[in-house]
Parts: sequence; structure tokens; C-alpha cells
Amino acid sequence: MAPVALPLARALRLPVTPLILMIGFAANFMGSAMLLGDLPPQMLHSVAGAEFFDFFWQHGRPSSFPILMVTFVITLAAMYAYGFRSHARHPVDVEALAHVLRPLFVDQFALAATLLYWITVPIVGIVEHDAYILTFLYTIRDLEAEGVASWPLYWMLLWSGTLGSNLTVAGAPALFAALNICQREEKRKVSLREFLAWSVPFTLVATAVCYVLGMLIWVLPYAG
Repeated sequence: MAPVALPLARALRLPVTPLILMIGFAANFMGSAMLLGDLPPQMLHSVAGAEFFDFFWQHGRPSSFPILMVTFVITLAAMYAYGFRSHARHPVDVEALAHVLRPLFVDQFALAATLLYWITVPIVGIVEHDAYILTFLYTIRDLEAEGVASWPLYWMLLWSGTLGSNLTVAGAPALFAALNICQREEKRKVSLREFLAWSVPFTLVATAVCYVLGMLIWVLPYAG
């Protein structure tokens, strides 16, 4: 989309950096909406057997595509109000974290889903999210033998792991590409502060909206 957006930005005299960053956020954001989008949905297919239409409707309720679409529309509206209207990797012991959370999945399902979601969001902003998601997919799959409902946790992991990776360039290659396009087009360096001024509010709105939808539609019905 960047080759299409750049001429439009020039013609309409729009700032290039936030426009291209939004395209990068969106590309990464919707990568988990369908099976054919990005690597995490394919890992979910491999580990848990999620098929194409499961990403639209599963177990009698909307799943990834409709929930992410609603989240995306609300996030874009918030980002428009925020800005457009007026114009390094760190080691994380993922397996140890999964081991710590494991007892909660059995005893406190809603709390565990909440912790999984909100712990994931910042972590995938500083580590590559695919490996993190894969580790927890296997942990959740193993919990099925203990009678834990796996699909609410699968979806909450997938959504938080995807949306949280928009926080920094370290989380997703699409953002690195978008940042390079911005700097090449505007012939200047985009500072970390400027990048975070867009990525942080985008990520916070998206993750908050998706969390509420995920809890209401998927987690709480299984928590009783």
C-alpha cells in the first residue's frame, strides 16, 4: 500500500510518517484475522487444528476476523481523533513464564486469561512474537488434558501477541519496513519518541478494545 499512499500524501499535503506507520500497524494488526494472513494463525492451525472458517465463526460465536475488524475500526477512529484530524531485542524466558501461569489456567480461568493477555502485550513489543506465541500455544494445548477450555486462551493469545507487536519495531518486520520508507521519503531520521507517539496510543486502543470483546465473547462464557 505504501506506493499508493505516498503519491496521495504528496498530493493532499499529508504528513508521510504517520500515514505510512498506520499502514505498517494495519498490516501487522490484521495478520491474525484469517488463516492465510501471517505465521501465528498458521501455527494455531498446526497446533490446535483451526481451519479457515474458524477464524470467522467458531463454537457458535464470532472469532478472529469479526472481532479484529471491530477492533480495527474503533482503533482507526481513535487514531484519527488523536492525530490525523489536525493534520532492540531482549531475552525473555517464555517457558518459565508459561510454567508460572499454568496453575492459574486451571483454578482462575478468567484471571489467567487476563494475565496472559496483558503480559503478552508488552513482551511481544520487545521480542519476536512468533516464537513467543508458539511456546504458549503448546502450553495451552497441554492444558486440555486437565479440562481447561483451550479456545478462549488460543484466541486471547493470538490477538494480544499480534496487536502487542505493534508497540515497537522489534516486534514486527512490517514496522521496520514502514519506518525505513518514512525515513527515505522524508529524508530524515524518525526518532524513537516520534515513533512511540504513534505506536503506543495505537497499541493501547487496539489491545483494550480487543480485550473487552475477547473477554465478553470468549472468556467469560467459559469461566463459569
